[in-house]
Amino acid sequence: KNSLHLLMEKMMVCQPHFVRCIKPNTGKTPGNFDKDFVLTQLRYTGMFETTRIRRDGYAFRPSFGEFVKRFKSLAHLKIEATAKGCRKILEVAGLSGYQIGKTKVFLKYYHVDELAEQLATVHKAAETLQKGESVV
Repeated sequence: KNSLHLLMEKMMVCQPHFVRCIKPNTGKTPGNFDKDFVLTQLRYTGMFETTRIRRDGYAFRPSFGEFVKRFKSLAHLKIEATAKGCRKILEVAGLSGYQIGKTKVFLKYYHVDELAEQLATVHKAAETLQKGESVV
């Protein structure tokens, strides 16, 4: 109970992306580590794939729908929540080095910063137009 409390305290201080509980053995016995059992759990939960993606540095991985909803105003076009639509937004933004999967866009941390900066510029221009001021 105490170790769970300590874990919860540590988790509240930081912002973990996910938590996976891996059992060290099937018999719930302390000090017994079954390597094959743990390896099977890691494969099943997709931890190796997650680790590979993180190692490659794709920190932001939104679904096509989430990506288009957030960044569609950068393309100035009607964009569908598909791989093609996401690619169009990224091309208009002038980004490279991203990856597009079957259902998600894989972006490095600096891609998100660049997209957010461009989005802020578009939003500021829209606000200026709504106020009736000159955009230049």
